[in-house]
Amino acid sequence: IMELLKQNVGIDISKDFFDATFMILLTGQVLKTKQSRKFANTHTGIKEFTEWVNNLKDSNIDVHVTMEATGVYYETLAYSIYPIKDIVTHVLLPNTVKRFFESLNIEIEFSPFTSEKLKNEYLVGGTVDPCFPSKISLAHVKYLIENSNAPIIFFPKIQFLPTFLENTLDSKACP
Repeated sequence: IMELLKQNVGIDISKDFFDATFMILLTGQVLKTKQSRKFANTHTGIKEFTEWVNNLKDSNIDVHVTMEATGVYYETLAYSIYPIKDIVTHVLLPNTVKRFFESLNIEIEFSPFTSEKLKNEYLVGGTVDPCFPSKISLAHVKYLIENSNAPIIFFPKIQFLPTFLENTLDSKACP
């Protein structure tokens, strides 16, 4: 029987809606999508989202919710779910890297957004690390290797993340 190692909800957020994909990682590096759903980016939509997460999650392990800092659109969701027990909130800042390379006049190319299609087509094998972002990042690297003419793939390991949240024990990224 496969043991549940991690559960993560990836969020793609915009002004009016956000798409959520609930994924789990099992022993043997088996990554499975439990469900995907679209929610209104409103207080009612956020309430429906938390109920959806609570219905899907295994209560023995924290659920990690990961979203990009897209303008101000993520803020209501992040502030609403942060205090919830058993939900660990992660907000990523993708434009920081983009602006750094642009300041050096280096042309950049991104892999596509994380999706079920990307995972299925480009995630082969895996890493021994049970962290979802670490595992799914391999699909992004493989996509770039196969579809880009870029001479270099920048693949940083970010140890500590800045956070706007107060009273946190830490804000480390997965190894």
